[in-house]
Amino acid sequence: MHGILTTMFTRLLQNRLPKTSFFLFGARQVGKSALLKKLNPDLSIDLLNPELQLSYNKNPNRLQHEIDEKDCHFTVLIDEVQRAPRLLDVVHAIMEEKPR
Repeated sequence: MHGILTTMFTRLLQNRLPKTSFFLFGARQVGKSALLKKLNPDLSIDLLNPELQLSYNKNPNRLQHEIDEKDCHFTVLIDEVQRAPRLLDVVHAIMEEKPR
């Protein structure tokens, strides 16, 4: 049943994702991360990694610096963003500044 739900979720959303910045919320283990990884993000941050989680919790502005270094609009995927709550303020500011 789990595989069927994941496949249905992917098919339902695959061609309906916004072209601008967005948050994707949903139940656990339904394929959100797998779906978004198919977008081939330019920067992918998985906060299940304890070292990354600690780093972004200590310095949430790290994300802004990483984006500024690239000096362009690109796709960023932050998986498990709730694990670094202060990072959401930086994400919000970036989304306001660079909505695409």
